[in-house]
Amino acid sequence: LTQGLNGNLFGTTTQTGTFLTGGVFEISRSGGLVANFYDFDGLSDGGYPNGGVILASDGNFYGTSASDGAFGYGTLYQLTPAQTQIVIHAFASAEGAPVVAPVEVNNGTTDALYGVTNNGTTYQLTLPKGTYKKFSSKAPGPAFGPLVEAPDGYLYGVTQTGGTHNLGTVFRMTTAGAIKVIHN
Repeated sequence: LTQGLNGNLFGTTTQTGTFLTGGVFEISRSGGLVANFYDFDGLSDGGYPNGGVILASDGNFYGTSASDGAFGYGTLYQLTPAQTQIVIHAFASAEGAPVVAPVEVNNGTTDALYGVTNNGTTYQLTLPKGTYKKFSSKAPGPAFGPLVEAPDGYLYGVTQTGGTHNLGTVFRMTTAGAIKVIHN
């Protein structure tokens, strides 16, 4: 869950909504459902958004859908407070599917979102322009949770498989996309 500017909580579900392909909901902190904030159509805008949403510094929500979209492998999307959805990027098979929401980082000059997909593809989305960039380096396996920004300036993540024993890794990534495995 993430808290919106109005104080309510926002989250995702995978099999609700008009088309049963998931949506973003809004709930009050006392537990009352306020609204189905957005329903995915399972087509161009994506489907099955199981990674949650984040509220970015530009006042919009960002998240990922794990499937569907223009190429069938999910989307990176923006939701405005007025409930308008904009597909920022549609993922293709070579990139894998994003299964977790991105994380926002200020790299000293600009705010950007960073994420990783289920095949290790890493990416950046600069704000507020919304410029998507796929990094050439990949995580050493499928993402198992979102990236985390640490005080040392690195982003840290874990993978389900990969590494020396194919049992997963802990890795760190710079805001320029360079990756180093720190534990197998």
